[in-house]
Amino acid sequence: MAHWLQRLLAKIPSSSAPLALANISAFGIQGLFAILLLGLFSPGQVAVYFVISQIAFFWNALALAQSTTTLLANRHTDLHLATRQAFGKSVLRMLLMLPGAGIAIWLSKLQPSLTYLAWALAIALSQMTWYLAQAYLLRAGTARQSAMARVLPPLIAAVLASIGALLQWQGPVLLLAALAGFAVGAIWLKGAFTPHPATQTSPSTPPRPSTQKDDRSTLLRLSQTLIDGLFFTGLAIVWQNAYGPEHAGWLLTLMRLMGFIPSLVHTAWQQVVLANPEQKQMSGLWVAMASSGIVVCLGLLIDGLVHWSILPTRWHGLSDYWLPMVIWHVGGCWAATFGHLSFAKGLAIKFSKLGITTQLIGIAILATPWLGLPLGPVVHIHLLAIANTVMTLILCALMLKAQPAA
Repeated sequence: MAHWLQRLLAKIPSSSAPLALANISAFGIQGLFAILLLGLFSPGQVAVYFVISQIAFFWNALALAQSTTTLLANRHTDLHLATRQAFGKSVLRMLLMLPGAGIAIWLSKLQPSLTYLAWALAIALSQMTWYLAQAYLLRAGTARQSAMARVLPPLIAAVLASIGALLQWQGPVLLLAALAGFAVGAIWLKGAFTPHPATQTSPSTPPRPSTQKDDRSTLLRLSQTLIDGLFFTGLAIVWQNAYGPEHAGWLLTLMRLMGFIPSLVHTAWQQVVLANPEQKQMSGLWVAMASSGIVVCLGLLIDGLVHWSILPTRWHGLSDYWLPMVIWHVGGCWAATFGHLSFAKGLAIKFSKLGITTQLIGIAILATPWLGLPLGPVVHIHLLAIANTVMTLILCALMLKAQPAA
């Protein structure tokens, strides 16, 4: 096992290794944080936290409109100017979407609505700035800066949540912990607002692949982000509204816990490949298979924890959700591994439109309780997971077979 791991690590470029290790550390911290949620907080408390954090994530993702991907893919642009422009436009879009976020809070039946809306706004703004900072540091920062920016926010959130639980504070400790972590991560964006000479691609850097680009219009990027966000935010709202806070807590906890794996692949693999297309990288097939294996092992671990009654009785409902979540996130691992190919091959427009189509199908399946077709939570989540993964794998196959744009 140790020999296999050594061979695998040897395939990672030396400049990418610190970032990969930082993302693994961040994943470990977030995994411990998820375990902390299971042990110290009730499903209802966790459900409120996840609903607000999902609304905030949708809000900031829609405001960003995939600007971080554009910053990484279009390496010929002036980074500091592009980052400042992306931040300003994202903040404006976030403010324009304030009424929509309020409607989402109202639909989730959380009270008092204005208080939770304020939490969602603060978390969304700080999280959005943190995401921009990560993309900025991949091109302008050192490996150490990138690593610290990724590790410190989840570490701070986990520490604060632990302290709040140990002190038995009855306030919104989970929301406060998340906000503090994102706010610390946002500090790393300050470099984009200090005077710098124009930063074009360095003449000493090998030419980037001529086909790599993100030529999507703002409208297309915004549309794809909107559809993605509607699906995942709708998932939180539908489960909270149709099946109750316990089922929402079970589902959203596993979504967050297993979602760390595809997120790790996205940040430690996909973003690095886009930011450094001239570097030799390890095989994407290795990444997809290894990350999928980790998801399967994590699902089996959760099933064992429930089966042997290691988790509190209130969390035994996870037994109905671990398998569909494994299916779902295996597809997510493959999408995170090969998603960069649409940009590397200059086909971002085509695959964005295909991605929108698949998510619209997912939204139709998600909305079945509101369309008079009650399936029950277990059948519903299995149907969603299988459909999502099948469509994801089809898209991956199309990206692998596609020829680069002329």
